[in-house]
Amino acid sequence: MGLSQLGYVSQKILCVRSLIRCLRLF
Repeated sequence: MGLSQLGYVSQKILCVRSLIRCLRLF
């Protein structure tokens, strides 16, 4: 359960980072 939660959090962080990268391009 802990591992799955950690993976979910890391995936969310990656999503946020990609969003910030997209925003920086514009």
